[in-house]
Amino acid sequence: MPFFLIFTLFFSIASATENQQEFEYSDTPQAEQKIIYLNYHDTPEQLFNGERFSITLKTLSTESIFDDIVYTFTDGINVKVLNTIPRREIKAPYFYDTFDLVATGKKLRTPNITAFLEYNAQHRDHPTVITGKKIPIVTLNESNKFSSILATSLLLNNYKTTSYDKQSNILVFTLEAENSDIKAFKLKNIEKQGFESVEENRTSSRMTYYAIINKSLEYFEFSYYNLSSNSFKNILIPILVTDDSVSTQSDIKPIENEHLIIKIAAVISVIMILLILFYYRRKFLYLFIIIFPLSYLIMIAIPSKIICLKPNSSIHLLPMKNSTIFDVTTFDENFKVLGTSSNFSKIEHNSKIGWIDNENICTN
Repeated sequence: MPFFLIFTLFFSIASATENQQEFEYSDTPQAEQKIIYLNYHDTPEQLFNGERFSITLKTLSTESIFDDIVYTFTDGINVKVLNTIPRREIKAPYFYDTFDLVATGKKLRTPNITAFLEYNAQHRDHPTVITGKKIPIVTLNESNKFSSILATSLLLNNYKTTSYDKQSNILVFTLEAENSDIKAFKLKNIEKQGFESVEENRTSSRMTYYAIINKSLEYFEFSYYNLSSNSFKNILIPILVTDDSVSTQSDIKPIENEHLIIKIAAVISVIMILLILFYYRRKFLYLFIIIFPLSYLIMIAIPSKIICLKPNSSIHLLPMKNSTIFDVTTFDENFKVLGTSSNFSKIEHNSKIGWIDNENICTN
Protein backbone atom coordinates (compact mmCIF):
# COMPACT_ATOMS: atom_id res chain seq x y z
CA MET A 1 0.00 0.00 0.00
CA PRO A 2 2.68 2.57 0.80
CA PHE A 3 4.40 1.68 -2.51
CA PHE A 4 1.20 2.33 -4.44
CA LEU A 5 0.82 5.74 -2.74
CA ILE A 6 4.41 6.68 -3.59
CA PHE A 7 3.92 5.67 -7.27
CA THR A 8 0.67 7.63 -7.55
CA LEU A 9 2.27 10.73 -6.03
CA PHE A 10 5.25 10.51 -8.43
CA PHE A 11 2.97 10.13 -11.48
CA SER A 12 0.94 13.19 -10.44
CA ILE A 13 4.07 15.35 -10.07
CA ALA A 14 5.41 14.22 -13.49
CA SER A 15 2.10 15.00 -15.23
CA ALA A 16 1.98 18.46 -13.69
CA THR A 17 5.54 19.20 -14.80
CA GLU A 18 4.79 18.04 -18.36
CA ASN A 19 1.67 20.20 -18.55
CA GLN A 20 3.62 23.19 -17.26
CA GLN A 21 6.32 22.68 -19.91
CA GLU A 22 3.67 22.31 -22.63
CA PHE A 23 2.03 25.56 -21.52
CA GLU A 24 5.31 27.43 -21.43
CA TYR A 25 6.18 26.25 -24.99
CA SER A 26 2.84 27.21 -26.43
CA ASP A 27 3.16 30.66 -24.87
CA THR A 28 6.41 31.37 -26.80
CA PRO A 29 5.87 32.97 -30.29
CA GLN A 30 7.03 30.78 -33.13
CA ALA A 31 9.64 32.05 -35.68
CA GLU A 32 8.06 33.60 -38.79
CA GLN A 33 7.85 31.19 -41.66
CA LYS A 34 10.27 32.03 -44.50
CA ILE A 35 8.45 33.48 -47.53
CA ILE A 36 11.25 34.47 -49.96
CA TYR A 37 14.19 32.26 -50.94
CA LEU A 38 17.20 33.88 -52.66
CA ASN A 39 20.16 32.26 -54.41
CA TYR A 40 22.83 33.45 -56.82
CA HIS A 41 22.18 32.00 -60.25
CA ASP A 42 24.96 33.70 -62.20
CA THR A 43 27.92 35.84 -61.06
CA PRO A 44 31.30 36.53 -62.71
CA GLU A 45 34.34 34.72 -61.35
CA GLN A 46 36.77 37.56 -62.16
CA LEU A 47 36.53 41.17 -63.36
CA PHE A 48 38.66 44.02 -64.67
CA ASN A 49 38.66 47.25 -62.73
CA GLY A 50 36.16 49.43 -64.57
CA GLU A 51 34.29 46.54 -66.20
CA ARG A 52 30.53 46.47 -66.50
CA PHE A 53 29.03 43.15 -65.38
CA SER A 54 25.77 41.44 -64.38
CA ILE A 55 24.57 39.25 -61.53
CA THR A 56 21.43 37.12 -61.64
CA LEU A 57 19.37 36.02 -58.63
CA LYS A 58 17.09 32.99 -58.55
CA THR A 59 14.15 34.05 -56.39
CA LEU A 60 11.26 31.98 -55.07
CA SER A 61 8.19 33.17 -53.15
CA THR A 62 6.00 30.74 -51.21
CA GLU A 63 3.18 33.27 -51.48
CA SER A 64 1.35 33.65 -54.77
CA ILE A 65 -0.61 36.85 -54.19
CA PHE A 66 1.56 39.98 -54.37
CA ASP A 67 2.21 42.81 -56.83
CA ASP A 68 5.97 42.51 -57.27
CA ILE A 69 9.30 41.44 -55.82
CA VAL A 70 11.49 44.49 -55.21
CA TYR A 71 15.10 44.87 -54.09
CA THR A 72 17.37 47.22 -52.16
CA PHE A 73 21.18 47.26 -52.15
CA THR A 74 23.51 48.03 -49.23
CA ASP A 75 27.16 47.82 -48.17
CA GLY A 76 28.79 47.14 -51.53
CA ILE A 77 32.52 47.87 -51.82
CA ASN A 78 34.00 49.45 -54.97
CA VAL A 79 30.92 48.74 -57.03
CA LYS A 80 28.25 50.89 -58.69
CA VAL A 81 24.72 49.54 -59.21
CA LEU A 82 23.30 50.65 -62.57
CA ASN A 83 19.75 49.33 -62.22
CA THR A 84 17.77 48.48 -59.10
CA ILE A 85 14.79 47.32 -61.15
CA PRO A 86 15.83 43.95 -62.57
CA ARG A 87 15.61 42.49 -66.02
CA ARG A 88 13.29 39.60 -65.24
CA GLU A 89 12.74 36.17 -66.70
CA ILE A 90 10.04 34.01 -65.13
CA LYS A 91 10.29 30.24 -65.15
CA ALA A 92 7.58 29.28 -62.70
CA PRO A 93 7.88 29.10 -59.79
CA TYR A 94 11.22 30.97 -60.03
CA PHE A 95 12.08 34.59 -60.87
CA TYR A 96 15.46 35.08 -62.56
CA ASP A 97 16.31 38.73 -61.84
CA THR A 98 19.40 40.32 -63.40
CA PHE A 99 21.15 43.51 -62.29
CA ASP A 100 23.93 45.50 -64.00
CA LEU A 101 26.89 46.82 -62.02
CA VAL A 102 30.32 48.36 -62.60
CA ALA A 103 33.57 47.49 -60.82
CA THR A 104 35.08 50.72 -59.48
CA GLY A 105 38.07 49.58 -57.43
CA LYS A 106 40.73 46.97 -56.81
CA LYS A 107 38.85 45.09 -54.05
CA LEU A 108 35.23 44.43 -54.90
CA ARG A 109 32.34 43.09 -52.88
CA THR A 110 28.88 43.10 -54.39
CA PRO A 111 26.15 44.69 -52.24
CA ASN A 112 23.94 42.84 -49.81
CA ILE A 113 20.61 42.50 -51.60
CA THR A 114 17.33 42.58 -49.71
CA ALA A 115 14.20 41.26 -51.42
CA PHE A 116 10.67 42.27 -50.40
CA LEU A 117 7.22 41.25 -51.47
CA GLU A 118 5.41 44.38 -52.55
CA TYR A 119 1.63 44.29 -52.08
CA ASN A 120 1.01 47.90 -53.03
CA ALA A 121 2.91 51.17 -53.19
CA GLN A 122 2.76 51.58 -49.40
CA HIS A 123 3.19 48.00 -48.24
CA ARG A 124 6.30 45.85 -48.47
CA ASP A 125 6.90 42.82 -46.30
CA HIS A 126 8.93 39.65 -45.70
CA PRO A 127 12.44 41.09 -46.18
CA THR A 128 15.03 38.47 -47.05
CA VAL A 129 18.75 39.23 -47.44
CA ILE A 130 21.42 37.56 -49.54
CA THR A 131 24.93 38.69 -48.62
CA GLY A 132 27.31 40.17 -51.17
CA LYS A 133 30.13 38.24 -52.82
CA LYS A 134 33.80 39.09 -53.16
CA ILE A 135 34.96 38.99 -56.77
CA PRO A 136 38.68 39.07 -57.71
CA ILE A 137 39.71 42.20 -59.66
CA VAL A 138 42.38 42.48 -62.36
CA THR A 139 43.92 45.94 -62.82
CA LEU A 140 44.98 46.94 -66.33
CA ASN A 141 48.39 48.40 -67.15
CA GLU A 142 47.10 51.74 -68.39
CA SER A 143 48.93 54.08 -70.74
CA ASN A 144 48.50 57.86 -71.05
CA LYS A 145 46.19 57.22 -73.98
CA PHE A 146 43.72 55.09 -71.99
CA SER A 147 40.24 56.65 -71.80
CA SER A 148 39.01 54.51 -68.83
CA ILE A 149 36.62 52.65 -71.13
CA LEU A 150 36.26 48.86 -71.22
CA ALA A 151 33.85 47.60 -73.85
CA THR A 152 33.19 44.74 -76.22
CA SER A 153 33.37 47.38 -78.97
CA LEU A 154 33.82 51.15 -79.28
CA LEU A 155 33.10 52.85 -82.60
CA LEU A 156 33.87 56.39 -83.72
CA ASN A 157 30.75 57.55 -85.55
CA ASN A 158 31.68 61.10 -86.52
CA TYR A 159 33.94 63.98 -85.51
CA LYS A 160 34.55 67.64 -86.21
CA THR A 161 37.30 70.13 -85.37
CA THR A 162 36.85 73.90 -85.31
CA SER A 163 38.92 76.83 -84.05
CA TYR A 164 38.54 77.67 -80.36
CA ASP A 165 41.13 80.40 -79.79
CA LYS A 166 44.61 81.35 -81.03
CA GLN A 167 46.27 78.37 -79.35
CA SER A 168 43.54 75.74 -79.38
CA ASN A 169 40.99 73.85 -81.44
CA ILE A 170 37.83 72.22 -80.18
CA LEU A 171 37.40 68.59 -81.18
CA VAL A 172 33.90 67.15 -80.96
CA PHE A 173 33.27 63.44 -81.61
CA THR A 174 30.57 60.82 -81.17
CA LEU A 175 31.25 57.31 -79.86
CA GLU A 176 29.05 54.23 -79.64
CA ALA A 177 29.99 51.51 -77.14
CA GLU A 178 28.77 47.98 -76.49
CA ASN A 179 28.66 46.63 -72.92
CA SER A 180 30.39 49.62 -71.36
CA ASP A 181 30.07 52.24 -68.62
CA ILE A 182 30.41 55.05 -71.15
CA LYS A 183 30.10 57.76 -68.49
CA ALA A 184 33.55 56.72 -67.25
CA PHE A 185 35.13 58.15 -70.43
CA LYS A 186 37.92 60.63 -69.66
CA LEU A 187 40.97 61.78 -71.59
CA LYS A 188 44.32 62.15 -69.88
CA ASN A 189 46.34 65.38 -70.08
CA ILE A 190 43.41 67.38 -71.48
CA GLU A 191 42.50 70.36 -69.30
CA LYS A 192 39.10 71.18 -70.82
CA GLN A 193 36.85 68.28 -71.79
CA GLY A 194 33.39 66.96 -71.13
CA PHE A 195 30.17 65.32 -72.26
CA GLU A 196 27.74 67.13 -74.52
CA SER A 197 25.21 64.30 -74.49
CA VAL A 198 24.94 60.70 -73.26
CA GLU A 199 22.43 58.00 -74.18
CA GLU A 200 22.68 54.80 -72.14
CA ASN A 201 20.95 51.46 -72.28
CA ARG A 202 21.89 47.93 -71.28
CA THR A 203 23.80 46.85 -74.38
CA SER A 204 24.58 49.94 -76.45
CA SER A 205 25.51 53.44 -75.29
CA ARG A 206 26.21 56.59 -77.26
CA MET A 207 27.86 59.87 -76.35
CA THR A 208 29.03 63.16 -77.82
CA TYR A 209 32.22 64.48 -76.25
CA TYR A 210 34.38 67.58 -76.64
CA ALA A 211 38.04 68.27 -75.95
CA ILE A 212 40.05 71.48 -76.25
CA ILE A 213 43.32 70.47 -77.94
CA ASN A 214 46.48 72.21 -79.09
CA LYS A 215 46.43 73.65 -82.61
CA SER A 216 49.71 71.91 -83.39
CA LEU A 217 48.09 68.45 -83.32
CA GLU A 218 47.54 66.80 -86.70
CA TYR A 219 45.68 63.86 -85.20
CA PHE A 220 44.25 62.90 -81.81
CA GLU A 221 44.56 59.41 -80.36
CA PHE A 222 43.15 57.56 -77.36
CA SER A 223 42.65 53.91 -76.42
CA TYR A 224 40.10 51.63 -74.81
CA TYR A 225 40.23 48.04 -73.59
CA ASN A 226 38.42 45.59 -75.84
CA LEU A 227 36.80 42.85 -73.74
CA SER A 228 36.28 40.59 -76.76
CA SER A 229 39.94 40.46 -77.74
CA ASN A 230 41.36 41.20 -74.24
CA SER A 231 43.61 43.89 -75.66
CA PHE A 232 43.93 47.66 -75.89
CA LYS A 233 42.62 49.23 -79.09
CA ASN A 234 43.53 52.70 -80.37
CA ILE A 235 41.13 55.18 -81.94
CA LEU A 236 42.73 57.79 -84.19
CA ILE A 237 40.95 61.02 -85.14
CA PRO A 238 42.49 63.17 -87.88
CA ILE A 239 42.43 66.88 -87.09
CA LEU A 240 40.83 68.61 -90.05
CA VAL A 241 39.87 72.10 -88.97
CA THR A 242 36.51 73.16 -90.38
CA ASP A 243 35.91 76.85 -90.98
CA ASP A 244 32.26 77.37 -90.14
CA SER A 245 32.38 81.08 -90.85
CA VAL A 246 30.22 82.49 -93.64
CA SER A 247 31.91 83.68 -96.81
CA THR A 248 31.02 87.34 -96.19
CA GLN A 249 32.89 87.67 -92.93
CA SER A 250 36.25 89.30 -92.42
CA ASP A 251 38.37 86.44 -91.14
CA ILE A 252 39.70 86.41 -87.62
CA LYS A 253 43.16 84.94 -87.99
CA PRO A 254 45.94 87.14 -89.47
CA ILE A 255 47.14 84.40 -91.85
CA GLU A 256 43.66 84.00 -93.24
CA ASN A 257 43.36 87.79 -93.57
CA GLU A 258 46.47 87.70 -95.75
CA HIS A 259 44.85 84.97 -97.84
CA LEU A 260 41.76 87.13 -98.22
CA ILE A 261 43.85 90.07 -99.47
CA ILE A 262 45.53 87.78 -102.02
CA LYS A 263 42.12 86.57 -103.19
CA ILE A 264 40.84 90.13 -103.62
CA ALA A 265 43.97 91.13 -105.55
CA ALA A 266 43.58 88.10 -107.82
CA VAL A 267 39.91 88.87 -108.49
CA ILE A 268 40.70 92.52 -109.34
CA SER A 269 43.46 91.36 -111.68
CA VAL A 270 41.03 89.04 -113.49
CA ILE A 271 38.51 91.87 -113.81
CA MET A 272 41.18 94.22 -115.23
CA ILE A 273 42.30 91.63 -117.77
CA LEU A 274 38.74 91.04 -118.91
CA LEU A 275 38.15 94.79 -119.27
CA ILE A 276 41.30 95.15 -121.36
CA LEU A 277 40.25 92.26 -123.59
CA PHE A 278 36.82 93.82 -124.03
CA TYR A 279 38.40 97.18 -124.92
CA TYR A 280 40.56 95.72 -127.67
CA ARG A 281 38.30 92.94 -128.99
CA ARG A 282 34.87 94.48 -128.36
CA LYS A 283 33.24 91.18 -127.44
CA PHE A 284 30.46 91.35 -124.91
CA LEU A 285 31.33 87.84 -123.75
CA TYR A 286 34.10 89.39 -121.63
CA LEU A 287 31.61 91.69 -119.95
CA PHE A 288 29.41 88.69 -119.16
CA ILE A 289 32.34 86.81 -117.63
CA ILE A 290 33.21 89.86 -115.52
CA ILE A 291 29.91 89.45 -113.66
CA PHE A 292 31.23 86.40 -111.74
CA PRO A 293 34.45 87.82 -110.24
CA LEU A 294 32.69 91.14 -109.67
CA SER A 295 29.90 89.41 -107.70
CA TYR A 296 32.46 87.65 -105.55
CA LEU A 297 34.23 90.95 -104.88
CA ILE A 298 30.98 92.60 -103.82
CA MET A 299 30.07 89.64 -101.62
CA ILE A 300 33.29 89.67 -99.58
CA ALA A 301 33.08 93.46 -99.28
CA ILE A 302 29.72 93.26 -97.49
CA PRO A 303 30.32 93.76 -93.75
CA SER A 304 29.60 90.89 -91.35
CA LYS A 305 26.27 90.84 -89.55
CA ILE A 306 26.36 92.30 -86.03
CA ILE A 307 23.94 91.13 -83.33
CA CYS A 308 23.19 92.28 -79.80
CA LEU A 309 22.98 89.78 -76.95
CA LYS A 310 20.89 90.22 -73.81
CA PRO A 311 22.56 90.25 -70.37
CA ASN A 312 23.14 86.79 -68.81
CA SER A 313 23.20 85.12 -72.22
CA SER A 314 25.11 81.83 -72.22
CA ILE A 315 27.83 81.26 -74.79
CA HIS A 316 28.19 77.56 -75.58
CA LEU A 317 31.01 75.49 -77.01
CA LEU A 318 28.59 73.78 -79.41
CA PRO A 319 25.23 74.67 -81.00
CA MET A 320 23.27 72.63 -78.42
CA LYS A 321 21.14 73.77 -75.47
CA ASN A 322 22.87 71.37 -73.06
CA SER A 323 26.34 72.15 -74.39
CA THR A 324 29.09 73.34 -72.08
CA ILE A 325 28.92 77.07 -71.23
CA PHE A 326 32.30 78.81 -71.33
CA ASP A 327 31.13 82.40 -70.82
CA VAL A 328 28.08 84.50 -69.91
CA THR A 329 27.38 88.08 -70.97
CA THR A 330 27.01 90.65 -68.19
CA PHE A 331 25.28 93.41 -70.19
CA ASP A 332 23.98 94.14 -73.69
CA GLU A 333 26.89 93.38 -76.02
CA ASN A 334 27.38 93.40 -79.78
CA PHE A 335 29.02 90.48 -81.56
CA LYS A 336 30.00 89.58 -85.09
CA VAL A 337 28.09 86.62 -86.52
CA LEU A 338 30.40 84.04 -88.05
CA GLY A 339 27.81 81.46 -89.02
CA THR A 340 24.51 79.83 -88.13
CA SER A 341 23.28 76.34 -87.29
CA SER A 342 19.60 75.65 -86.66
CA ASN A 343 18.52 78.03 -83.86
CA PHE A 344 22.09 78.99 -82.94
CA SER A 345 24.50 81.67 -84.18
CA LYS A 346 28.26 81.36 -84.12
CA ILE A 347 30.10 84.36 -82.71
CA GLU A 348 33.54 85.49 -81.60
CA HIS A 349 33.78 86.35 -77.90
CA ASN A 350 36.99 87.25 -76.03
CA SER A 351 39.07 85.81 -78.90
CA LYS A 352 37.14 82.52 -78.63
CA ILE A 353 34.57 81.04 -80.97
CA GLY A 354 31.22 80.13 -79.38
CA TRP A 355 27.54 79.59 -80.05
CA ILE A 356 24.53 81.47 -78.70
CA ASP A 357 20.85 80.58 -78.74
CA ASN A 358 19.01 82.96 -81.06
CA GLU A 359 16.42 83.46 -78.30
CA ASN A 360 19.03 85.57 -76.49
CA ILE A 361 19.38 88.10 -79.32
CA CYS A 362 18.12 91.58 -78.36
CA THR A 363 14.70 92.35 -79.83
CA ASN A 364 15.42 96.06 -80.30
